[in-house]
Amino acid sequence: MFLIFKECAPNYFPLSDNIQKCYKEAPNKTYVFNTEKKNWYKCPFPGLICDEKLQFIECTENYFLLSEKFQCLNKCPDGYWGDSSVKKCLECTPPCLTCENQFTCKSCLQNYYFIEEFQEDNCVKVCPKGFSPIEKDKTCGKCDKRCETCESEKICLTCKEGYFHNPDTKECKEKCDDGYFNITGTKICEKCDPKCRTCERSKEKCTSCKDSYLLSEKNLCLNDCPDGMYKDIIWHSCEFCHRTCKTCSGNREKECLSCDTENDLKLIYGYCAAGCPGSYIREKDGKDCVDFKNCFKSIFLSMPKIFSLTDKDFKSELIFMLTDHCNNYKNDFEFKWDEKESAEINETNLLIPYDKLQDGKINLGILVSYNSIGIIKVKGQSNLVTYKVNKKLNKFLFIF
Repeated sequence: MFLIFKECAPNYFPLSDNIQKCYKEAPNKTYVFNTEKKNWYKCPFPGLICDEKLQFIECTENYFLLSEKFQCLNKCPDGYWGDSSVKKCLECTPPCLTCENQFTCKSCLQNYYFIEEFQEDNCVKVCPKGFSPIEKDKTCGKCDKRCETCESEKICLTCKEGYFHNPDTKECKEKCDDGYFNITGTKICEKCDPKCRTCERSKEKCTSCKDSYLLSEKNLCLNDCPDGMYKDIIWHSCEFCHRTCKTCSGNREKECLSCDTENDLKLIYGYCAAGCPGSYIREKDGKDCVDFKNCFKSIFLSMPKIFSLTDKDFKSELIFMLTDHCNNYKNDFEFKWDEKESAEINETNLLIPYDKLQDGKINLGILVSYNSIGIIKVKGQSNLVTYKVNKKLNKFLFIF
């Protein structure tokens, strides 16, 4: 396609870069009149205002002069910033690599860190307090608001006033976590003894214990309570027994489990007392007193009230049931039947052969003892009778 030159009107001249347009005066400052060619000649670079010899005069609005190359640029290259007051690209001041103005860097020279939050002096060799170096992009990352210095935003190295530093979690908190205590005169939290849930002033001074341990009166966490103390399941601690108990299940006087043998105290239904009072008898091993006379819920001789003299042996058996506190002594009791020459005796059982029986009453008795001390005497009576048959009535008639 060929353009047909359109001749300009008198005193109008075409543009050097567009001969179809004619102007009486230059359309803008980037054109200069070429007297030889009778046209408006475009200055050699965008944004450049030049003279008839095409030499630089100045740059147009929104362009900046790069003096080293005599170029007008709408954006200054890296290492320069555009000063609108003189319309020039001025070199950034080290340590800025790129800059927004003479005070504010946009990026930094090698071995410097950039601080985005700062408006001035934001390229530094060492990150200031409250910031940490991020090597990947050579910036200073802002620390958590509680950190004085940090390794990264969430990893604190030291803490601001009013906060305590946990060296394990690298956090700053208003108080030390459970399992840690504040070292007096510092802002540092140190770990408690592994058995402690919480502690104070030193790692060994526990104020509460982990689930499997018990807190003692000396602020130690123990596996079991020592003698003189019992496990409080509510507070999960060791509390003092009553002064008379050696071991106990609670702090009341009647909750003793064992007694102090040095003071010759004996256990009597949860109480520790000197000697064995009333119906109590000392155990064989001499440790405790037991109310043996009240050991039996029930006790009696099993025997018939009326026994017919036939060819059957006469039998009797001591039947008894013990209270809970005496079950452990079941095999320690001694049994002694009243003298019966004709009887065969085996502990709680008595048998009289039928051929040794005679008409009349038979009285039996058995003494129950513990450690040769009689506890209770049980008695029973039976009537021994003969009978004959009334043939008319076909009934047994007992003869007494």
